[in-house]
Amino acid sequence: MQLPADLFTAITVTPDDLWPRLVAADWFEEQGDADRATFIRLQCRLATLCPYSPEATLGRLEEREWLRRLGHRWRLPLPNDWGQTFRRGFVEDVQLPAAAFLSEWRALLAMTPLRGVVLTQVAGRLSAVLECDGLAACRSLELENAGLDALALARLGLCPQLESLRELRLIRQGLGSAAMEQLARGSVFCQLESLDLHGNPLNDIGARALAQSHAFPHLRSLRLSQAGEVDYLYSIRSAGAAALAIGWHFEHLRELNLSGQFIGDSGLAFLARSQSLAGLELLNIADNDVGAIGTTGIEALADDAFSRLRVLILAGNPLGDLAIRELMRWPGIPNLRYLDLSRCSIGSSVRAILDAPWSPECVIDLRHNRFRDEWRIPLQERFADRLLLEERHLPVPLR
Repeated sequence: MQLPADLFTAITVTPDDLWPRLVAADWFEEQGDADRATFIRLQCRLATLCPYSPEATLGRLEEREWLRRLGHRWRLPLPNDWGQTFRRGFVEDVQLPAAAFLSEWRALLAMTPLRGVVLTQVAGRLSAVLECDGLAACRSLELENAGLDALALARLGLCPQLESLRELRLIRQGLGSAAMEQLARGSVFCQLESLDLHGNPLNDIGARALAQSHAFPHLRSLRLSQAGEVDYLYSIRSAGAAALAIGWHFEHLRELNLSGQFIGDSGLAFLARSQSLAGLELLNIADNDVGAIGTTGIEALADDAFSRLRVLILAGNPLGDLAIRELMRWPGIPNLRYLDLSRCSIGSSVRAILDAPWSPECVIDLRHNRFRDEWRIPLQERFADRLLLEERHLPVPLR
């Protein structure tokens, strides 16, 4: 069912405004499509919620069910191997080959309020992509199989078509410190809010280049995570964490993901004492050797750090019982909405977890620990359905 032209134009001209989308929901309902109207209102409501709240969790489950049942009716008539992502009721992101984007971007803009693209098979076409007028309409960009190097990153950072970009994802591109230094010199990223560099062989030099850059004054989310086996020489260690801790443009940062690195206890201590990172709401330092040589990092965290933190992910760190007891005296415990302590060698410190002043909304993940079975019933009584002890879907989106 095609929206009236004036209503579609209102959505595309003011893409951040929810009001035209809600008007569109009313229009669909008047046309007899109550399901589509309900879905648009649901996604618009989710866009206004804290992503870690129980209401948002239930909303995402409802959203998934709508898409499972009726998503095929609402998707765009595009090739089956092109990905489509709904946001705020409409397809906003499309995954497609770079060559197809170069030829079809006008048609896409005529069909949907396009906000982002994931471009595949970019190698050999990067110059054409960066010169494409269609790129200027995108607020989110991900490049796959792009064959990026330091020179390509330099060109990316000077591309005028990206001046309105809000989110940039360069995942598993083999980018090292030299490429980061070029990216950090970019002059077009003044509106960028999210930078995802997951799976690149960054080290302390690369982290320092990002931390000292003036290119990202409004960054809210930074993902520098690794997955799988990581070469220690190509990882972020305590010196890189120290550089990030004093990054002068990080006062707007709300999410920091360093999972799979090697920052250790000293790295966590640097982060916890940082004034620049005091506004963090999500910190992911899973699998970072925190606790391997003591409790220094957790002690620094417990010293009234990160008062605004809502999500803390410590999974896979060898914390042990002494560190867990230290963590439970952290004044930020009542503010948490999600704490991941899976694979943390927790044993007798379960009593400290039970006695901590938790929020009634906080979900706690204690999977794959070594405490005795007799603690299961007290834990279930304390946390009810907010306790994760068995394998199942996590209730919050973890970036």
